[in-house]
Amino acid sequence: MTTPIPGWAHRDARGVCPHLAVDDASFLRVFHPGRRTFDYVCKLCAERATAEGNRGAAGLAFASAEVVERLERDGFWEGVVGFPEAIDGPDRLALLRRPADVRLDGFRAVVPVVDAPGERWIVACDGVLLELDGRTGRTREIAAIPLDSHGKGANRELVVATDRAGSFVAVAQAKGRQGAVLETASGRVTMRLDRGDYHEDACEFPVAFADVAGRTVLVHATAWNRLDCSDPSTGADLTERESPSHRRETPADEHYLDYFFCGLSVSPAGRRIVSDGWMWSPCGVLAVWDLQAWLTVNPWESEDGPTRRELAPRLEAWDAPRVWLDDRRLAIWGFGVDEELHDGVRVYDAETGAETDWFPGPVANLAADGTLVYSLQPHLAVYEIATGLRLLVEPDFAARARHPRTGRLLAIDDTGRVEFAEVTDTR
Repeated sequence: MTTPIPGWAHRDARGVCPHLAVDDASFLRVFHPGRRTFDYVCKLCAERATAEGNRGAAGLAFASAEVVERLERDGFWEGVVGFPEAIDGPDRLALLRRPADVRLDGFRAVVPVVDAPGERWIVACDGVLLELDGRTGRTREIAAIPLDSHGKGANRELVVATDRAGSFVAVAQAKGRQGAVLETASGRVTMRLDRGDYHEDACEFPVAFADVAGRTVLVHATAWNRLDCSDPSTGADLTERESPSHRRETPADEHYLDYFFCGLSVSPAGRRIVSDGWMWSPCGVLAVWDLQAWLTVNPWESEDGPTRRELAPRLEAWDAPRVWLDDRRLAIWGFGVDEELHDGVRVYDAETGAETDWFPGPVANLAADGTLVYSLQPHLAVYEIATGLRLLVEPDFAARARHPRTGRLLAIDDTGRVEFAEVTDTR
């Protein structure tokens, strides 16, 4: 896999160790204290500087554009030294918290309903799906969760998804093979989902709703290496195609994909979808492609279509926190090499596959509103996308989700106690 040169490398690189003036050089990124800028340093010089109590190496030359191009294209990035913590910016945001008179016992998962009037949430608790009215705190039971509660991958962790209008809800065993789709008004099961039993316990069940070409569709796994689009009201397959096969003794069929589809995220306007999946050795790789092209032009778009891009290959790392910043930019948790990943996000252009930016800090359960990135776990922190600066941190508050339309945060603690909160600008 060819990885484009990160767009931020020219911006952030400052110095280069003289020992890196060779082809195929291995380097470390040695960061300047409290900043995003760094030097390219060989391992020996980095170790010597550390032993002498210095953060930086001596005798560095200027990292010219030509040097950056050569190292990023032909060199080998082996790790980081002195990775910065979150960099604080102006103290202009505040958190307004409002406890709610409701308790959700046995909480498992929650997802906001984006386009419904008021503020609706779909909540999965032990054995039951609920609809929560965020304005009144009232709940309505949709139905019992229609999944086998016994056996491998049962219902210890759940994945829940809903369409923009909240007409349907999908619930699946996060590390199992089963799922189901229900009509929220009646609780009627409209589809049964099954992704098979090949390493299904290694990653999140792939399921998501999207609005494509004027209709609501469900994207879901039908095998470890296959996704399909279906009509959630009938189960009709909208991307019907033959499943290619591969035997060790013979060449693989055209379109055969040696890739495990995992957790899915749809861009805000429904243009693109990303799978945070993996392939053997194992290596995590994010795959992104155009939904309209898949549904209306090429049923193989998810396998090898012209809009498919592969991003951020990392050894043994997949199903990491991720968030769409808009319909083109995707932020992915984890800065570093392979297993040595640090808290922060790397930003990719989903159309070109290029890495365009990064900033330290965000940890988990990410949300975004086009201007800010919200790291909701293990505690709330809010970052400005344009600068990467942290504008708010609340060590004693953590949220489960953010409602894209109202902007409110939903917190549910281990006892089921519910609290809402809003991030406000104090300027």
